[in-house]
Amino acid sequence: MPSRSSDQELDEIGEAQLVTQLRPYPVEAYEKDYGPDFIVNLTDDDTDDSTHQNIRSDHFLIQLKSTGKFDSDTETVHAKLTIEHLKQYMGQPIPVVLAIYDDTTREIYWRVIQEYVWDTLTDENPDWRSQTTHRITIPRSRLITDHERLEAAINRTQSRIDRRRQRALNIGEGVAFTPEDFSELEEHAEQERLSYRGHKLLIAQQYLKRGDENEATESIEEILNADYDDEATVKALFAQIYMRNPADGEEAVEMAEFAHKARELAANLEMDVDQHLATIFQQVAALFVFAEKRTEMIATDRIQSLDEFEVPEYGYLRDELSADLFHDELATMNALTEELAALLDNEEYYAYAVALPEIINYLTKRRQLQVLSKNDPEPGDSGHCRYRSGSPKGAGSDDTEGEETTLNENAPISQAS
Repeated sequence: MPSRSSDQELDEIGEAQLVTQLRPYPVEAYEKDYGPDFIVNLTDDDTDDSTHQNIRSDHFLIQLKSTGKFDSDTETVHAKLTIEHLKQYMGQPIPVVLAIYDDTTREIYWRVIQEYVWDTLTDENPDWRSQTTHRITIPRSRLITDHERLEAAINRTQSRIDRRRQRALNIGEGVAFTPEDFSELEEHAEQERLSYRGHKLLIAQQYLKRGDENEATESIEEILNADYDDEATVKALFAQIYMRNPADGEEAVEMAEFAHKARELAANLEMDVDQHLATIFQQVAALFVFAEKRTEMIATDRIQSLDEFEVPEYGYLRDELSADLFHDELATMNALTEELAALLDNEEYYAYAVALPEIINYLTKRRQLQVLSKNDPEPGDSGHCRYRSGSPKGAGSDDTEGEETTLNENAPISQAS
């Protein structure tokens, strides 16, 4: 496994510090291939329950830079951003905060990028858009733990964004619009839609953390029922997957259906990691369906162990079904292994870790079935399989085993149990 660099470790420390220092605001990863790293919701105290926070509709983005290069006695910190990224941030419908984590002081310093560009950069360098990069300096007095100051800046910036957007939409007579103008308006509308849908997902996540699945489901279904196929739809499908218990046969089928939809949509949107993850969940759901079939076989074994219910052909039929199940399990496990290997090859360790719990749950379930299923076929002395028609060992019967029926079976059934 590739070793982590010191920069990766520093980034992880900075991310952990950001979550800690922004409490009680919910901080979530902003999963895009470019731009901001996190999205944060503002909160209010719950007047009915002091242990809970009410999530407000106001939220903002954070671009986090982690470094250990500054001396602790300097009065400022700084980070260099590309002009392309600055333009992207200025096009956002919500505030974007540049946050710099200084490992020497374990503090995070911040600045709202839109305010900085409006009030400082444009005055000092009107031609900044023609450059390739720009260095933003932040005083050490701007600690992100000063939540009151941060929240005031977020609210102030959001008001200015709204006013600017409103002025841009006031179309009067005699005003000419070019195709580029309408493209920009469409881009703003797209950003607004994604912002709202992303907010609904965050609301759903908070409901799930509180154990309120009904409210969470309402928010998730609002996203899925809308006539859009975007990143928010993929994430909503994953939310439906996470709310299913694959150990329940019917929910495993539902999980597979949601995973199939998420995989196809992620492929269309070129969301490679989500496509791998959805494929993994689809395969895990299939394995649990196979496990459910084996559970039914064990129950049938118990019935067949009783003389009055014994069917002479049952041993042969059971071995055939077990062989088919084994081949399906083996093919699914091989495909699952390939998907996991793809995540590791691309160093997508977080997605890999997300997939592991359900895989471990399946392996535990499979082991339990192996212990319970004492009547699974065993390899004979010459590559044949034997089915014991007597009572399963440990099922409350005596130790006498029934007749053995020898079958010519080429499938390695013993490996499946």
